[in-house]
Amino acid sequence: MSSTVTIYYPFHPHASKTLPVVSSPRHAEGAYTVKDPAGFTLKVPVWMTEPTAAHYRLSSTLSLSMEALKELGELLSLHGLRATLASFHPHEGGQHEATKSLSGPREHATRVPALGTPEGSAG
Repeated sequence: MSSTVTIYYPFHPHASKTLPVVSSPRHAEGAYTVKDPAGFTLKVPVWMTEPTAAHYRLSSTLSLSMEALKELGELLSLHGLRATLASFHPHEGGQHEATKSLSGPREHATRVPALGTPEGSAG
């Protein structure tokens, strides 16, 4: 077991820092408990400490697999919501928009309160 880990994920507040490990994860997809430079403990997911995480970048183009989109549609339908998928194909002679329903029509409208509103706040 290494007594330190380096955070490679470029968007973490402690990116590129090597921090002392307080405890290691029990599972490969778990998180290390580390001490930050101020002495506070925090959890850092294992994947953020792997060198491949250094290559993550922001992009102006969203890219998701069809499988991920289908799973999102299924998740939304479990909550009584309907998802539509708009596609943009810049390499096919310009902008072509198509809308496809990922789930059947709703039987009734469902309102999901926004976080930070009295209805959506935890407490």
